[in-house]
Amino acid sequence: MVIGTGRNFKSTFWLILLLLSAVVMLVPVLGVDNAVAAEIEDTEEYVGEEPYEVECCPPPVQRVHGLVGEYFDTLKLKECYKRLIRIDENVEFNWQLGSPDEVIEPDTFAVQWTGFIEVPRSGLYTFYTYSDDGVRLMINNRKIIDRWGLVNLEFTRSEPMWLRAGFKYKFCMQYQEDPINSTIFLFWQKEGESMRLVPPEAFWVAKADYDRYIEPVYVNRVMKEGRGLRGEYFIGKDGVNSGDEPIVIVEGQQINFEWGDSSPDPRIPNDDFSARWIGYLEGKFSETVTLQVLTDDGVRIWFDDHLVLDKWIPNSNTLYDVPVDVEAGRLYKIRVEYNELSGGATCVLYWYSDGQEKEVIPVQFLYIPRTPPVSPV
Repeated sequence: MVIGTGRNFKSTFWLILLLLSAVVMLVPVLGVDNAVAAEIEDTEEYVGEEPYEVECCPPPVQRVHGLVGEYFDTLKLKECYKRLIRIDENVEFNWQLGSPDEVIEPDTFAVQWTGFIEVPRSGLYTFYTYSDDGVRLMINNRKIIDRWGLVNLEFTRSEPMWLRAGFKYKFCMQYQEDPINSTIFLFWQKEGESMRLVPPEAFWVAKADYDRYIEPVYVNRVMKEGRGLRGEYFIGKDGVNSGDEPIVIVEGQQINFEWGDSSPDPRIPNDDFSARWIGYLEGKFSETVTLQVLTDDGVRIWFDDHLVLDKWIPNSNTLYDVPVDVEAGRLYKIRVEYNELSGGATCVLYWYSDGQEKEVIPVQFLYIPRTPPVSPV
């Protein structure tokens, strides 16, 4: 292109300037400035010490509505305490004095729900839990509620966070139930709107998980069908070793005796007697559990045909601990021998572990020494 001089040069200059102006005016039309402006509009209103908006997580390719619910038979969320996995629609439960399932004991259990959450409209959302007892809530790996421990039918509020419609955010909620009421609900509130229960259509889960757990899956199963041990009582502090037949036999006993200055039976003297309890103990969880015996006087314990405690001596309400490894649902031979010399008479057998509070071993985990039942698969 040849640029001329004089009048032709001026005409060419104004033509170039006009073309450049047109290009500049076309940029907003092409959406460049609008996109930047929209990004600023989304964030600048909520600037603070920490950004409210969270990054979304790519959802599974195939997904359906629901959450994976994992149910634990203690207050701790450990794999060995898990009993049940199932699909739940949302978090809206009022078990009151009961539990989620017959395999979960009331009062001391925990639940974890995982999946994805999606909001219907972009905006600033605040989450609320109504619970009895403890609760934690994480969205996209960010903990927004952390109130673990005793809670008495109260609301707990999160910090507001910016969520965008059309995206699925990682979701994890944990709950623990301590004694008495058992209640957990999850609500949300978009800025400028009223608080509502988070509906089932807000939750998503991988289709593979949905297919796997739509029918509840039970793990770490136990029978809990025991009726107690066989108790045999003898005259004499070494009567259990005499080879004589017991004076008294009682089927279906739990080892929880504090006779004081009395005896187990009118046919047995108050002092100078002995006892033997035999049968099977069922493992409650797959872990190391501690057997603890409170005794006055002597005591011996065989577990799985091994002598694990030998304190055949005078004792005055003394505690002895014996750690043993067990598997959930498996039966172990147990034999406890006891003698009373003089004065008070006590023999109580407890168990406890990392996730299990100390308690007298329940009768449903103790079996009489007949042909033992088949442990659950």
